[in-house]
Amino acid sequence: MQDAVYSSGTVTLNNCNIRYNFAQYGAGVYATGALYVNDSIFIGNAANYNGGGIFATSTTEIINSTFTSNYAYDNGGAIYAISRTTIDSGTFNGNGARNKGGAICYDPSSETFMDIYKSTISNNSAGYGGGIFNNGTLALLYSQVMDNTAKYDGGGIFNTSRAAFNYYYIIVINNSPNNIATE
Repeated sequence: MQDAVYSSGTVTLNNCNIRYNFAQYGAGVYATGALYVNDSIFIGNAANYNGGGIFATSTTEIINSTFTSNYAYDNGGAIYAISRTTIDSGTFNGNGARNKGGAICYDPSSETFMDIYKSTISNNSAGYGGGIFNNGTLALLYSQVMDNTAKYDGGGIFNTSRAAFNYYYIIVINNSPNNIATE
């Protein structure tokens, strides 16, 4: 079991196709240093714990990238992030996690921010937060969160009691059992 990309320094991925990897954490990418992903595709990666597509512990920037059918047996089907993260023009479809964040699990240990711009998060599933599980400060702008499912709560987005959620021009529809839930 090995990650496709494992880095403790700064890593930049441009026009990469990362498919069908399996690891304990971050099957597609495991990054403890800064991570920059541009115009890349993540398909069918699976983690035994967190981050089917990406497990990131430092500054992360993802631009114009697609995450499809990635899975985490615990949290963050496509992305598990615990630090400053920016996603711009991302597509997340058909990802899953058994516990939190079918597409994205944002679970920082300190006060940091995740910004998601012009992205589509659809048809993902998890126990909590079928689309997004937020335990930090999340800003969601010009994005769509639709047709996601959660077994327990927060079909589209689940915010913990410590989370902050800011949004502007978003569409959150057809998520089950509800669109947005707060603990």
